[in-house]
Amino acid sequence: MTDPYDLKSLPTKVLLQYLQAAREKRGRYYPVPGGHAISNDDIKAELKKREHVPNKQEARVVRRERAYRDQARRNRRKSQKKRRGW
Repeated sequence: MTDPYDLKSLPTKVLLQYLQAAREKRGRYYPVPGGHAISNDDIKAELKKREHVPNKQEARVVRRERAYRDQARRNRRKSQKKRRGW
């Protein structure tokens, strides 16, 4: 299991959960009861190093653009096959 205090090795989703919990607990999060706290600033600093995770609306736009590109590619291939007589 991953060390809950090693922020570099934790997935982004877990760090976002840590951040939300830290906001609820006045800027400190305790991943292990009785352990030491991780500050809000430490979590934010690690998240800034990571790639952007799109929110729901951004992900929808990206999916639609990809679907449009894929459909256009399929249509081009169909028209090329028709020209070649396949």
